Amino acid sequence: MKELIKKNYVTLVTSGYVCSLLTFVAMLQEQSLTNWGKIGITGIGAIVVLMAVTFKNIVSGDKFNWNNVLAAFICFIFFSLSIAKGFLFFLSF
Repeated sequence: MKELIKKNYVTLVTSGYVCSLLTFVAMLQEQSLTNWGKIGITGIGAIVVLMAVTFKNIVSGDKFNWNNVLAAFICFIFFSLSIAKGFLFFLSF
C-alpha cells in the first residue's frame, strides 16, 4: 500500500481535488436532495475521475497502469466516507 501511495501520489491528490470540486458543484445545483442523495451524488465526481484516469492511461502510450485507476478509486472511497461522516454527524446533533 505504501508503494502504491508513493508512486501515485499525484493521481491521489488530483483525483481527490477533481472529485470534490465536481461533487460540490453538483450539490449546489441539486439542493433538494436527502442526506443519502448527497452521499450518492459523489458518484458523479467518481465517474468523471475514473474516466479521466482511464483516458490518460490510454493516451499516454505506455503500458496501461491499473495502479492509477486503483489510486483514483481509493481516493473516491475516502472522499465518500468523509462526506457520509459529515452528514451522520449533522444528523446526530
